[in-house]
Amino acid sequence: MMELNLGKKTYCLYSVNEIIPCLNLLMVIALNASLFILNLKEIKQPQVLNIKSLGFFIGNRN
Repeated sequence: MMELNLGKKTYCLYSVNEIIPCLNLLMVIALNASLFILNLKEIKQPQVLNIKSLGFFIGNRN
């Protein structure tokens, strides 16, 4: 990360290598949140739904 001072404002410049892990983390959080919501909708079989949903998301990424 580099800081760029322009008057009163300080801008932080991130390199691509610093941004990508952050995006990956956000994707993991979003995936976990969506799985959690799906599990809430079908409480009867949370484990089965969890495995199916995970397979669905992994299949769609490739």
